[in-house]
Amino acid sequence: MNIQSRQATSPYRSFPDKIFQAAWAVHQKTQAPLSMALTLALGVTSEAVQALASVQIPEGPHCLLSNWVLIIADSGEGKSPVMNMLRKPITIFEEQQYQAYQTAMEQYRVAQQTWKLAKDEYEKAYRKAVREQVCMERYENQLSEHMKREPRRPRQLKLTYPDATPEAFLRGLSENWPHASLVSDEASVFLNGHMANGLAELNQRWDPQPLSISRASWDKPLYVQDPRVMLLWAIQPGPLAKYLARRGNEARELGTTARFLVCQPDSQQGQRNVFPREINMEGLTVFHHRITELLKASMTADGEPNTEKQTLTFSPEAAIRYHRFRQEVEEELGEGGSLERVKDYGAKLARHAARIAGVFEFFETGSHVIHLETLERAIEVMIWFAKEYIRVFVPPPEPPQEEQDADTLLPWLEKFAKRKNNRYLVQNEVLRMVTPAYLRNILRLQRALHVLELRQKLSVNEYQFRMMVIDLEPHLWESRYFLNRALDEYRNSRRKNKIPFHQLTFRQNP
Repeated sequence: MNIQSRQATSPYRSFPDKIFQAAWAVHQKTQAPLSMALTLALGVTSEAVQALASVQIPEGPHCLLSNWVLIIADSGEGKSPVMNMLRKPITIFEEQQYQAYQTAMEQYRVAQQTWKLAKDEYEKAYRKAVREQVCMERYENQLSEHMKREPRRPRQLKLTYPDATPEAFLRGLSENWPHASLVSDEASVFLNGHMANGLAELNQRWDPQPLSISRASWDKPLYVQDPRVMLLWAIQPGPLAKYLARRGNEARELGTTARFLVCQPDSQQGQRNVFPREINMEGLTVFHHRITELLKASMTADGEPNTEKQTLTFSPEAAIRYHRFRQEVEEELGEGGSLERVKDYGAKLARHAARIAGVFEFFETGSHVIHLETLERAIEVMIWFAKEYIRVFVPPPEPPQEEQDADTLLPWLEKFAKRKNNRYLVQNEVLRMVTPAYLRNILRLQRALHVLELRQKLSVNEYQFRMMVIDLEPHLWESRYFLNRALDEYRNSRRKNKIPFHQLTFRQNP
């Protein structure tokens, strides 16, 4: 395995058929980038399955199936239409359950009021018995039994939080539904808002662990036994760059960015065909049916979250391949490896692959065993996401100083030669006049000239009296006329300015 930071073609056909066909239909309909549609389809699929299963890594921990997704694309690329089309069954399911919740709340209010009236009467009877000191145990038992029959407030199924503070979101997991998603096609709302201050707590929701928080100002602590959280974010490059400049180091140090599957597709704007055409949307319809089926399975008949979770395991062949993949990742983390500069992401890369494999297998086949073919698909997809992460979050290493100086020097030399109308320039004159001024250091200048010689942009040759001359067209025959003119002009300028001989510079080894 060798992960490069350059942009690579998305492994489209590594995605399972149901996910690919849905993404392809959306791509054809919206003409948004296919890689973006596939990434969002994986995110929506993760939303649907996260409440139903987890993955048991071979000789390792349990992993959730919540694959956090981050899309980076300019306005107009189709982030919102793609997200809305893929998430449509989730939105519809949520709306339907909200209507049922409203009806249940009306019934609850009536039952609660009736219960309170009866409670008041039992309390009056008990107080009277206390005053009269007669048969208190009977009235106490009646009140105790009645308290046990208090109507239970219906639970609201809330799967989507388009904007929320960390406290509101976590309270929603506790009081409403224990698996939910932070969804936004303008994720700067989260990154520049209150949620940015809750990244540490949010990071904990990537792993399987209970949610337990108490505050002195709260009436009761928050507790959720098995919360499942999805992040489905899209953002424009500009706002993301501002966030990274302001808090990017913090996000990487906390491990937030390493928890995302990142996609920054090439722009399709200017290449799209806007004329009406027939699009086969059957793949999206099948995808929607499967999403709805999984959402219904996550709820019990009485409107409560289904607490029975499946544990996906690896087949023997897949387990062997997973261990081999982990070893490949480990080797790439070493010095000179392709993951050397992204150890934060490399540490989670194998688990990312396991989570993707779990989603692929469970969504596509419903099997509780991850097969070798599925894992191979997930590894191919994960390697592509790793390349995207490196490309987005890891700037290329700065070139050596002499390379940077050469890039600065060449345009100045070309302008100076054009002004003199001569391909030949005397090095001493360049040293005296070059800008920026930091290049007026002979060793620094000569190192930059040496780089340009290696690039075959110029040559530096010694002429009479050890005079060094720069030739900006070394591929042409030597022109004695222009060479002598450059030397003569330099001599005349030296006499005029009376430059002492000891101040002249000659060629030194760079």
